[in-house]
Amino acid sequence: MNIAIIAGRLASDPVLRTTNNNTPVCNLRVITNEVWYDSQGVKQTEATGHDVVVWNRQATATAQYRRKGDWVCVVGRTQERQFAGKCQYAGTKQDVVDGNGQLLMINRYSKEIVADRVEFVGNKAAANAYADAAATALTQTAPMPAAAPAAPAAATTVVGPGNAAPVQNPLFPTGV
Repeated sequence: MNIAIIAGRLASDPVLRTTNNNTPVCNLRVITNEVWYDSQGVKQTEATGHDVVVWNRQATATAQYRRKGDWVCVVGRTQERQFAGKCQYAGTKQDVVDGNGQLLMINRYSKEIVADRVEFVGNKAAANAYADAAATALTQTAPMPAAAPAAPAAATTVVGPGNAAPVQNPLFPTGV
């Protein structure tokens, strides 16, 4: 079985193109992080980039609604693609040409995930807004009073499975 499932952040904005027969295709790069502890107990992390190809309606939706930094979950299959690339000298960017001045091409390979589904997990802005709101709530909390104020007579009541009589809920009084 050839199944790939990854969850991570988009490394850049998705790129939408169309093929010669007007089929939409979207290319994106998803970064996943692996975290482990070494033998000394030091936390180690390693980021891995995955090239993802999305086709048809999923491609247009991905390109339209997702941006760099958004969380996505990709379900698909792995594929290795062969293409012709320039032959260059090792360690340099100088092209290799034959005796006639023709540029030599070599076979290159690309490993990618062809997505069946791209689930939108969340986005960076929402995660940052949530973190900012939580930090603000933690810094602006008032100290608890020494004695809890008496609940009003018409307070909301909770009936538990074992109580015959309703119990007053001081956390949710009426009028709040």
